Amino acid sequence: VTGSSFKLNVASTHSFITEILIRDIQGRLMHKQSIDIIAGFNSIDINVSDLAAGSYFISAITAEEKSKTVRFLKE
Repeated sequence: VTGSSFKLNVASTHSFITEILIRDIQGRLMHKQSIDIIAGFNSIDINVSDLAAGSYFISAITAEEKSKTVRFLKE
């Protein structure tokens, strides 16, 4: 990530609410937001302007406790 935000693209077969969590490499919570996901394609703006340069993990967690985590680098 080179700017102050990036797009998180999510495809889903149903609608649900998910929590987006960003943690630093030590596991500290840096950002948290709830997002309404609709059935189909979703493009979510994630603001990272307050994060220092470094490695982070972004996770999306559903009410059913399903999650997906991806590492990203903020430059």
